[in-house]
Amino acid sequence: SMVRTACTSLIAGSLLDTPAISDIVDMLIDDLSTKPDLLINMFDIRLQDDYTFAHSVNVCSFAILIGMSCSLRRDQLRELAIGALMHDLGKTLVPSDLLKKPGPLSPAEYEQVREHASAGFEILRRQGEIGLLSAHIAFQHHERMDGSGYPRGLAGSEIHLYGRIVAVADVYDALVSDRAYRPRFLPHRAAELLLEQSGQFFDAEIVHRFLQQVAFYPTGTLVRLSTGVIGVVVDVNKPVTTRPIVRALYDAEGEDLDDYYELDLSRNSDISIIEVIADETRLA
Repeated sequence: SMVRTACTSLIAGSLLDTPAISDIVDMLIDDLSTKPDLLINMFDIRLQDDYTFAHSVNVCSFAILIGMSCSLRRDQLRELAIGALMHDLGKTLVPSDLLKKPGPLSPAEYEQVREHASAGFEILRRQGEIGLLSAHIAFQHHERMDGSGYPRGLAGSEIHLYGRIVAVADVYDALVSDRAYRPRFLPHRAAELLLEQSGQFFDAEIVHRFLQQVAFYPTGTLVRLSTGVIGVVVDVNKPVTTRPIVRALYDAEGEDLDDYYELDLSRNSDISIIEVIADETRLA
């Protein structure tokens, strides 16, 4: 695809294919702008293959959704989306074995990985056709609201709106992805982690807008609950998108229930989703 071609051709020192990047961004904005539902199906827009490639596109898609909820103009959405797509460009200069290391990084290795933010900014700002605000997204997506981030320790409004948006999109997509050092988090748990760090690390308004935009468990998703019961999501529950309405179908052994019933997880705080079941042969 055009997205993959553009992303895999990003070799340090070479000119970026900026027309292709612009085309990709326009396609993503057009696609997300024409969705009939206010809530976007997370499983529709997240890619699952090669992590670095998929992560770039996923973060770009999430950033566009947040940007649209902030009523950004088309030209601003394009600036945001270009920077979001290229936010991890500096990682092309980090050894892949370091990025995929299953154990903890040494202080020296961590410093090496942290350099990707500055390196990505330097590559992007040398591209005449990529705006400085887009380039700054690579520079700022690891900054945190309390000043604890890197590379410059910026805080609050010192971090550009685009940087604050991509910080949320970046961390959420990383949390719901399998990594070398840990398995993925379930969508609602990743959302809870964002909320827990909202205001301290992340812009609280941006987190709120993101959680209002995405259906973490879209209608039709088969899930296992903490009670052992297996059911299907029948309503995404707009006020609390992380706590959908589930119709119970099977008991903990995978046997059909005699009577189906519905559970509104927003009203049953003691019950939670513990697994998304992609393969119905795994019901028991």
